Amino acid sequence: MSALLLRLGMVSERDMAEAAAEVLGLPLLSTKDCPDAPPAGVQLSLRFLKQLAVCPVGEGDDHVELLVAEPQDPYAAEAVALATGRSVRVKVGLRAEIADLIERYYGSGRSAMGTIVENLGDEAAGDEADVEQLRDLASEAPVIRLVNLVIQRAVELRASDIHIEPFENRLKVRYRVDGVLEESNRRRPTSPPR
Repeated sequence: MSALLLRLGMVSERDMAEAAAEVLGLPLLSTKDCPDAPPAGVQLSLRFLKQLAVCPVGEGDDHVELLVAEPQDPYAAEAVALATGRSVRVKVGLRAEIADLIERYYGSGRSAMGTIVENLGDEAAGDEADVEQLRDLASEAPVIRLVNLVIQRAVELRASDIHIEPFENRLKVRYRVDGVLEESNRRRPTSPPR
């Protein structure tokens, strides 16, 4: 029921988290108040953390503090208790904030989209003007940077079409140039000598 209310936009994620915390008598924790590093003594699968939207945020000799998006579901807390052999103290958090915290704690510090943009940026960088333009783009969100780089590349290649194929771990971009569909790793044409 709560997922349906969220999808319909009738309540916000924060409202749902606040209500769950109040009803269950649990603390609501913002990820801004979480430590800079994950607890060293808690080793859990990254897939488990992402799938259940949970993240360990503290520990003691006999307990683990676990930030959860769905505190009414006891499965995550029970699984962590079984895996660590310690009791679990549940704290309520927002699903989006927990995902960001998992990325901050266990990711490489960059999202997959950020990595794709960096790789595209390396291909597109050619001369001083491009480098300066890429520096300006660096301050923008990764998705905006990605779209800007793809379009910029299409203009440079004089492409009529852009084909984007998303895969699990990569993004394939192809351009139609002079009627032929070509991979994005083709270098842009250089101007003929004068």
